[in-house]
Amino acid sequence: MRRLILLVAFAAAGCGSTTPVPSTTWPAADYTGLAVLEDGGVVLATSDTDGATQMLLAPSIGQRLSPITIPPTSCYAESRYGPQPFGYGGLAFIEICRHAPNQVPPDTANIVAADFAHHAFTTLMQITTSGETENATFALSPDAQRAYYDVGSGVCSGIALATPTAAALPLPWTVASDGRQFRLDASPDLTRACGPDGQAASPTLDPTGKTLAFLASPASVGLTTFESRSHAAWRIFTTRLTDGRPDVASAAVVEPGPIRWSPDGKWLAFVGIPAGQRGGLWVLNVEDHSIRLITAADVSVFAWERDSQRLLVAERIPQASTILRAVITEVTLPTP
Repeated sequence: MRRLILLVAFAAAGCGSTTPVPSTTWPAADYTGLAVLEDGGVVLATSDTDGATQMLLAPSIGQRLSPITIPPTSCYAESRYGPQPFGYGGLAFIEICRHAPNQVPPDTANIVAADFAHHAFTTLMQITTSGETENATFALSPDAQRAYYDVGSGVCSGIALATPTAAALPLPWTVASDGRQFRLDASPDLTRACGPDGQAASPTLDPTGKTLAFLASPASVGLTTFESRSHAAWRIFTTRLTDGRPDVASAAVVEPGPIRWSPDGKWLAFVGIPAGQRGGLWVLNVEDHSIRLITAADVSVFAWERDSQRLLVAERIPQASTILRAVITEVTLPTP
């Protein structure tokens, strides 16, 4: 069993204190997603050592997590990732549906909405995948008519657009920095070894659904080895969807994790190591592009709370075995 300990951390200038609140337990698992719902509920996505996934729901922070019962599907096997709030008390997530042991026909990535009040699960979009989509992230528009999602993984990744009637729509946008550029519609060909194209990942929409932020690495252009691409610099880009002209919003970041827009649209939280700084969870001011360190802990997943002043953070704690224990912490944005 693994213990989830909920702590409250009041952080200032990168440091803070902690106060324990109620804890709960569940079978050993790694963390693949965390969400705070609009009604205050908390959803945690887990994956065990065999790759089986599970989603857990608590009515509020500090209360016991219980498995979410999801109706059976026609999939040979399925896994679920990336929970995010959708409507009041509702949830959206990505479900990877395997149709056969040998991936013939190809897997399908389903964008699913859960309405807990009516015990209803609705597939909003279906995306036929051409390669690795494990632990994919996505950004769903408020009207559920667009979803920006990860294509590929590791050092061979890109982003694409899906709608209720079409999927894998290319994004004909050019991203440029560090003296290099590439187009986002040059999505990785996952049927061959990773090519020399740039990388993109972790799309996130602002609360209005009109501006997209994402990670991109023009510095990866021309690099072909795993080692060189894994150490290439990334930057956060933002673009108004009506313009399609991505602008650089951050300094270089290495080893980045997911990015998430705050509910008030003023901040972008991200995991990584900014140039000249230490690694941890940071927030980026969308207006002046300044950054603040929230915690230097080894963050697995995180989620904004509705007040945009606090985040829930899953911190990875190395154990004697290869299994990781995680501690969930509530952190408050430091004052300027």
